Amino acid sequence: MEIKLNLLSEAKKNEVHRKNRYRFIVWQEAMLIFLSLFYMGILTGIYYMLTFQYNNLESTAISQGQNQTFQEINNAEQKFKTVNDKIAETMNFQREHITWSKFFIALDTVVPHGILLEKMVTVDRKISLSGKADTRDTLLQFQSNLNTTDCFQNADVPLADLFTQNNIDFQIDVEIQQQCLKNGAL
Repeated sequence: MEIKLNLLSEAKKNEVHRKNRYRFIVWQEAMLIFLSLFYMGILTGIYYMLTFQYNNLESTAISQGQNQTFQEINNAEQKFKTVNDKIAETMNFQREHITWSKFFIALDTVVPHGILLEKMVTVDRKISLSGKADTRDTLLQFQSNLNTTDCFQNADVPLADLFTQNNIDFQIDVEIQQQCLKNGAL
């Protein structure tokens, strides 16, 4: 048999009982604060991890956008290069192109009255002019005009064409200076 003696007064019992409740409430609050801090730490970690992933995705999207922009710039540069090549080719063609209109203007200045040109044949820079001359003097003046200009040289009338006095069918072979056939000449 056990005997229990209660030596504490009723006021002391209530005080001990209040202290125990107080300790229990403090312990519960401490646990609640600890759990709140623990969950806040987890949420903060998740927040920073998601922020880090978002920044990585954003930088990846920016780099993809930059790659796309780089591709567009590269395509534009290729188009510019193609256009520049075509322009250079055109300029080279124009530089090497024979300007026959300038030849005809130069020829018109040396043809005297009484000469009718009927046919022209070209091989490289040699031209053969065929036509009719009213007189032999007109034909000789035409030959002289061709030889004295800067654009023509070595004008040659065959001797057979010089035997007739009037209404001469002639053929003159003449060389053209290359600078007279290029752009910017005359």
